Amino acid sequence: MLTWLVCHGADTELAERGKAGIWDLSMFMECHFPGKTFGVEPAETQSPPRVLKTHLPEWCFKDTFAKCHPKVIVVMRDPKDMLVSYYHMYKKVKLLGPFTGSFDEFFELFMNKELMYRDLFETSLGWWKQRGDKRYLSLRYEDMKQDVKPTIRQIADLCDVNLNPDQVDRIAKYCEFDSMSRSTPIKLTLDEFDVPVGDYLRKGIVGDWKNLMSPSQREYVDKLCKELFAPVGIDYPCN
Repeated sequence: MLTWLVCHGADTELAERGKAGIWDLSMFMECHFPGKTFGVEPAETQSPPRVLKTHLPEWCFKDTFAKCHPKVIVVMRDPKDMLVSYYHMYKKVKLLGPFTGSFDEFFELFMNKELMYRDLFETSLGWWKQRGDKRYLSLRYEDMKQDVKPTIRQIADLCDVNLNPDQVDRIAKYCEFDSMSRSTPIKLTLDEFDVPVGDYLRKGIVGDWKNLMSPSQREYVDKLCKELFAPVGIDYPCN
């Protein structure tokens, strides 16, 4: 939503008065559901600027990116918080099953690379390799939570959009967690898929892993961060 607002001149009124859910404004490239059009094909009929999103690894788009040269924004998050958030999505979003097991069982799936999108570390490393490309922007979720305004300006610079201070403030206010929870695009999307807002936008905080993850699970994830992230300059874990 944040990127969509940047690309549309901070027009929050357009987002609110429209009849499009957030998955219509910013389509998931890999999602296809009966009776609903998502993905690249319907996006081709949209007028620029088009904003698409994905959870797929970078190698899936290697040939496509080489041909069309899109601007790419990659958001990374502490893997411990990411796993806890993913667990709650697995449990509550019907499109994913839903998953009925415990967090310990979910963690086993993670360790065995049996989750949807498989190896979360491999995906992060793949996108991180592109950070030197001027068309890529790598962001940290934790930095956005601390102060989203610098992120808004970074996205605007990447997308060649000029925003004045009032527009930056408007986007920042609209994209606050509580505001997004009440926004029309979120409500339209979740009503369509029969997902309560509280199940989709749950907390959005930093450090929520402490409420669910065991010491041994934390040690396992932090060890992967040290072995895989530290050598290439990814500064996780952050808490």
